[in-house]
Formats: sequence, C-alpha cells, structure tokens
Amino acid sequence: SKLEQASGREFDHMFVDMTIKHHQGAVAMADMALEKAQNADVRAKAQMAHDKQKGEIAQLKQMQTNEK
Repeated sequence: SKLEQASGREFDHMFVDMTIKHHQGAVAMADMALEKAQNADVRAKAQMAHDKQKGEIAQLKQMQTNEK
C-alpha cells in the first residue's frame, strides 16, 4: 500500500488523513446505532464510541493544522 511505501512527513500526513476517515466511518456507524438500536447497552456503547471518535478526529485535525 502507499502507506507502507511512505516515510517521514509523507507517512505522517497519510496516516492522519486515513485515521480521520476511519474515525468518521465509526462516528457514522455509532450515529446509526443511536438512531436504530433498542438495547440500552448498545446505545450506551454507541454514544461512547461517537464521543471518543469525535474527540480523536478533533485532535487529528489539529495535528493537520500544526503541520501546515
């Protein structure tokens, strides 16, 4: 993969970008669970995942900003 071939700043940039996309997918999945799940434990876990992933996305975006 391109990530395996990259190094240094290029690797850092690609890793952060890919991780943001991954976390955005997790947020979307958690949001779907919050909308559709009936089990309280599932809903609680989805909320926890949503909140954690949103926080990590914010941190990663700050890292992107600091790189520029």
